[in-house]
Amino acid sequence: MRNAIFWPLIAQVLLVAVVATRMYVIRIGEMRARRIRPQAMATSRTAAEALQNVAAADNFRNLFEVPVLFFAVCLALAVTDTVTRRCSWCSHGRTSGCGRSIASYTSPIIA
Repeated sequence: MRNAIFWPLIAQVLLVAVVATRMYVIRIGEMRARRIRPQAMATSRTAAEALQNVAAADNFRNLFEVPVLFFAVCLALAVTDTVTRRCSWCSHGRTSGCGRSIASYTSPIIA
């Protein structure tokens, strides 16, 4: 349970690897088919002008915006051991605290 916070991180890293591989395959294929030299794609602006299919590159670029915050939050939770303490509080026989808090929110709805 202590390392459970790292599974979402591993999934995100695998997603980045899949998108990077897809971008590489699409970009190299288009460069070969259209005979585009690598020097013609020195910047992202010239690459966008030279290439027709830039969806994978845009997706790859987006994976380094908000997910960076996701990585930071997951690492902060792991360092402070917050996830383990929260989960152990509800799973080690202290469910009355969880049950009371849930019941206090749901009782006006049920009544």
